[in-house]
Amino acid sequence: MRNTAAENGSGMNVHHFLKPVLFGLIVGLVICILSFIVCSFIMISRDIPQSFVSMFAILSASLGGFFAGFVSAKIARSKGLLLGLACGVIISFVILVAGFSVMKQLLGLMLLVKSLMIIAASCLGGVLGVNSRKRRRKS
Repeated sequence: MRNTAAENGSGMNVHHFLKPVLFGLIVGLVICILSFIVCSFIMISRDIPQSFVSMFAILSASLGGFFAGFVSAKIARSKGLLLGLACGVIISFVILVAGFSVMKQLLGLMLLVKSLMIIAASCLGGVLGVNSRKRRRKS
């Protein structure tokens, strides 16, 4: 008789992992794009120093990563850190590919900082998503 973690319900099979990550990524990328748009309108309307542009980009990407981790962990109700890590790595990769296709170069330290911030924010979102309370309807 086999007694695996997946049979006990304590493990996380691919389907149980893929669905929350996909929904979290969709929400995270939409929030990331909307945040980029808001930041671009702020930069157009105000005289923003060049040093703030990269800070806005990191903040927007981290916000998207946070919500991606939060939503994926909220759906799965377990493994928040792992789901947040997966969402953060995927969002970092998407931003890396998008940035490389536009700029045709990689910016070493700034790229590392941006990726680490996105991953940290999405892991935090994953942990908070698992630990957030479920809404109860008032009867």
